[in-house]
Amino acid sequence: FAKTTEHIDINACRIYGLYGGKNDTRVFVSGNPEAPNCDWQSGLYDPTYFPDTGYTKIGSDASDIIGYVRQYDTQIVLKSDGQDAKQYLRTFQLDANDKPTYPLKQGAEAAGAISPYAIDVLDGTPYYLSAQGVMGIYGTYVTEYRTIAGVSQRINPRLLQEPLDQAVACVWDGKYY
Repeated sequence: FAKTTEHIDINACRIYGLYGGKNDTRVFVSGNPEAPNCDWQSGLYDPTYFPDTGYTKIGSDASDIIGYVRQYDTQIVLKSDGQDAKQYLRTFQLDANDKPTYPLKQGAEAAGAISPYAIDVLDGTPYYLSAQGVMGIYGTYVTEYRTIAGVSQRINPRLLQEPLDQAVACVWDGKYY
């Protein structure tokens, strides 16, 4: 990336998510320490171009964007714990001039994400690591309603003793590790 926006160098972004509605036509990047609650979208099918107006401030700067996960045709933006919502739901629509827009709405309230490397999807359910353990995001395609529930109660006594901000998770053989 060679583009800067609002005097912020997007080369410092270290988080990305692919999204475009029902397909993955754009790259969204975030994780710049100078703009922790901001993300940038690439051009259509062009991850080398980031338009000047293609950025969004998501919530307050009291919490950082930690990562992205897709569920159905929605991109879920996960944020850290703070005085802000912990997830935002991004959808795709065309405006009156047939230009793509990506409106956001606040998602279910829950524990914030803690590691960008511990976000994955198992059998259509996104999972992420929080300071309270592993959280699952359960939703329905029809109503776009999401609930978040802890799924690691049995291992939390040991898990929560570890430094979790650099934890890594993966899905393999039908399990979230």
